[in-house]
Amino acid sequence: MSLSRSLWQFVIAGMVVTLLLSVYADLDDLVAALHAFEWWVLPLILGLTLGNQLLRFAKWEYLLGEVGVNLERWTSFQVFGSGLVMIMTPGKLGEMWKSWLIRDIDGTPISRTMPVIATERISDLLGVVTISLLGVIAFDRSPLVLVALTLPIVGGIVVLQYERACYWILGLVDRIPVVERWSDDIRELYQSSQELLHIRPLGVATVLSVLSWGLECVGFWFVLRGFDAEVSLLVAAFVFALSSVLGAVSLLPGGLGVTEGSMTGLLLVFEVAQATAASATIVIRAATLWFTASLALVVYLSLRWRSSLDMY
Repeated sequence: MSLSRSLWQFVIAGMVVTLLLSVYADLDDLVAALHAFEWWVLPLILGLTLGNQLLRFAKWEYLLGEVGVNLERWTSFQVFGSGLVMIMTPGKLGEMWKSWLIRDIDGTPISRTMPVIATERISDLLGVVTISLLGVIAFDRSPLVLVALTLPIVGGIVVLQYERACYWILGLVDRIPVVERWSDDIRELYQSSQELLHIRPLGVATVLSVLSWGLECVGFWFVLRGFDAEVSLLVAAFVFALSSVLGAVSLLPGGLGVTEGSMTGLLLVFEVAQATAASATIVIRAATLWFTASLALVVYLSLRWRSSLDMY
């Protein structure tokens, strides 16, 4: 499927979700709430979204350095930004495309950089789960869903640290005729994964994720304040983080539908008015998901333009 077709499908799906929210909240009430919104806070909210992406870029640079990949800073930024276009793919799996970009730029094997992208996703999930747990503790909610999501990840990380068992399994894989020719790549993939999932690199990446997603939680709080909703920063962080987790595990492109539905529903639980809850959801998704996707598309097009110049 082409990028342009995926983009249009993503946009159409987003419009459908927004329309459903509008119908749910009653269009007249939604328009009235948006009209009353203090739009002067929007640049601040967009700035916090940019801060999130810059911290995520810092994490990307750190993880690349851990596996010995040193791209020129602007090139690395273009690769990172271009990968964000793939937010429209299920579970952001399309971001693996960044490994192919790096291979084409400097010849780095895909098997070395794919674990970087996987570690990005794992640390992002651990980051928003950590923020969600703060709300679980503060509001005495059940942690069952979060525990169920993180246990398999933690279990997989622990298993990867047992080198003897893993190399024994890799030895068995080497005997399979179909995959035998990729034996070296598979071993490098394992070695890079194990290195990145040690306590120090994974810990650093997770702390950066907590800080980066924390900025968007603050942005969501400003959105709610812009609608004059009496909601604490902790409530805003809990609602944003938990709905982001649910959207991520749904594996839907951008978490569309699941994130918006859970965010609106959680706000209702905290006694936010229906029109305000739907309006705040629409604004924060525009200021995070759609704003990021638009910037990523610009970066991607600049990378393509640069690549076309390098051909001449």
